[in-house]
Amino acid sequence: NGAQTEVNAAGEALENAKTRQKDAQDAHDAAVNAQTAAADKLDAAKAYATASANVNKASEDFANAQTAQQKAQKAADDALNAQTDALNKYNQAHQLEQDVANAQQAFDEARNAQTAAANKLAAAKAYQQASVKAENAAKALNDANNTLSAAQKALDEARNAQTAAADKLGTTNPDMAALQKAVNDAQ
Repeated sequence: NGAQTEVNAAGEALENAKTRQKDAQDAHDAAVNAQTAAADKLDAAKAYATASANVNKASEDFANAQTAQQKAQKAADDALNAQTDALNKYNQAHQLEQDVANAQQAFDEARNAQTAAANKLAAAKAYQQASVKAENAAKALNDANNTLSAAQKALDEARNAQTAAADKLGTTNPDMAALQKAVNDAQ
């Protein structure tokens, strides 16, 4: 009977040992699974960190690209403004050139007008002088005519006087040559 108790006790101890072994195996498996899960989580965390870093880098690259684009846009705008400014200056220079040409033309026209006016003034003076000469000539002619008329009158009077004298003297042959000379001298 005692032996049976020992056998039972040994059997129970064996069962307990088997149970403990199974529990230990389960615990070991659970630990391995937990370790694997932890490793997976660590890998996932690393992947996330890498992805985050990549996102940050991409974001930074995008910001840099945007800045570069803005700089390029500003450079393009500056170039366009410079081109517009240059075109404006060219147009201003061309306009100034045109203004100078117009001013030169106006000056030439004014000088020509001045010359024409001077010529007209000279012509007017010449006409005035000619008019004065014509007036003086007309006066001289008038005076000469008056003198001639007076001489003719004097001649007529002389003839009449001579005729009267000849009548008184009884002669009718006056000195016609002398009288003609007197007329010629008067003229």
